[in-house]
Amino acid sequence: MFGIVARDRRSGAVGAAAVYETATLASVTPRREGAIVLSLGAPPPGIFDPPGIADPTGVADPLDRAPDLREALRTLLATDSDRDTRQLLVVDARGRTAAHSGRSCPRLFGHTEGTDHSAGGNGMDSANVVGAMSLSFERSDGDPLWLRLALAVESGASAAQEVRLHQIARLVVYPAGGGPAIDVQIGARERPTADLRRALSDSGQ
Repeated sequence: MFGIVARDRRSGAVGAAAVYETATLASVTPRREGAIVLSLGAPPPGIFDPPGIADPTGVADPLDRAPDLREALRTLLATDSDRDTRQLLVVDARGRTAAHSGRSCPRLFGHTEGTDHSAGGNGMDSANVVGAMSLSFERSDGDPLWLRLALAVESGASAAQEVRLHQIARLVVYPAGGGPAIDVQIGARERPTADLRRALSDSGQ
């Protein structure tokens, strides 16, 4: 599985896109202060309870208004006994990023952080998947955030050496200051990423 979180510097919107094989293996959590968290794996039960990453009230959450997003994520993970199996990607409305790939994640695994985005994956069959997503996002500057995310996971899928059956693709975008969110899921099929972009284009995004 693999995915990307990103911010649109013009609008302040944040979003995520992911490709995975089981509906329970990826989760997207919007934060009260404009951050978004993508978990590539089962949601961390301890961290996702208050006052952790997904506390819906935002009370005492280290990620909200954290002076250092990476340090805040490290603090949350320090008490998580399953952190070695977690993979988390974070971006906020200011474009700050944080990421964690536990050393016991399924191989191949890894992540990268770039301008306004973070990409990662685990259980991959090619080391080029993560870099392909990041490069695609950077090269599509100026396009709408949903399109940049869709193109990124499409590039990641193209970089994968193995076509897997029954894959699911999901893309979400949360506008700054509220408003209707984009949330589209395609699955399960061999190449869901192209259908994801097509569905978004057909919906008039």
